[in-house]
Amino acid sequence: MIWLLIIPTLGVLLFLNIITLLQKLKDGKNYHNQKVLGAVILFILLFFLTFFLLEGSNVQY
Repeated sequence: MIWLLIIPTLGVLLFLNIITLLQKLKDGKNYHNQKVLGAVILFILLFFLTFFLLEGSNVQY
């Protein structure tokens, strides 16, 4: 049940990071930190989504 909290939270963080990235691009500021943070958040989000989907299936390996 904790997945119902983790996955949407990571989605919101990714959205806020994209908004900040677009603002920095518009202002001509350095956006390297936003790219790295976005990559890390996306990796964690995809990891949790994959883990959640695999845990939900009843396939025996």
